[in-house]
Amino acid sequence: MLLPCFLTLLLYTILCCCLSSWIYSRPWLAIGGVISVTAAVISGISFLLLLGQHIISVVYLMPFVIFSVGIDNIFITLSVWRSTFLITSFEKRMKKTFSDLSMSITVTSLTDLISFTIGCFVPFQSVQVSL
Repeated sequence: MLLPCFLTLLLYTILCCCLSSWIYSRPWLAIGGVISVTAAVISGISFLLLLGQHIISVVYLMPFVIFSVGIDNIFITLSVWRSTFLITSFEKRMKKTFSDLSMSITVTSLTDLISFTIGCFVPFQSVQVSL
């Protein structure tokens, strides 16, 4: 079930990162980002199993949420990188990209952290973290 979703997301992300010019296309950004998100999903599930947590049906939704957040961060990175096109020096372009990118990714990461933390304390047994 997860493999077709992974391949579809990989193909879609590669197509979105490619432009008509091969010089300005960034397919490796898409491939690296999707592989990074996949590694995060696998390591997260492995860590939960290592801690002895039981896999319940809600946990099967986790990869899709993590993929959506990870792919969103890839597209934000690519958008900011493309907006710095007029800067000629690579060092200045990277500085500008990371200074603009840091705020966007920090805000999305904090809102994700807050929403998942609130989810841990709700009275529903299916989404609580049992320690």
